[in-house]
Amino acid sequence: MSIQREKVALFWLARLINVALSTLTILVIYRIAARSLLGPTTGLIAAAFLAFSPMNIAMAHFATNDTAVCFFTTLAVLFAVRICTAGLATMKRRGAEAPRALTFPNRQSAIRNPKSEIRNGTWDYLLGGVLIAFAFSAKYHGG
Repeated sequence: MSIQREKVALFWLARLINVALSTLTILVIYRIAARSLLGPTTGLIAAAFLAFSPMNIAMAHFATNDTAVCFFTTLAVLFAVRICTAGLATMKRRGAEAPRALTFPNRQSAIRNPKSEIRNGTWDYLLGGVLIAFAFSAKYHGG
């Protein structure tokens, strides 16, 4: 295969990845708005705003890294929303102990029962941090 054909194939692959990431970003926006915050109608409106945004369409059309930054950052925001909504649910359950509800689980509870650490939302913290690192590595000012 000639070098020119390889360049064209690589360019189209990059464009297809951008289209896929842009589409997944729309689904993540729907998830943030619909299931975590305000309801399915608001989720559809938010997803429609992103889907028909001229900047989103332009960035999905070209082979740039902006779409990857947008996807990873939006997915990290989803995990941040999950952390906050879990904290609010804990606040409602605990009543008077509300300020401690949003703190990271302490070290002593992890030593006593390591599996409870994972169940208490540690994965949300870890995945959110990893996704911010992905966004930063895609473009240095994305994180």
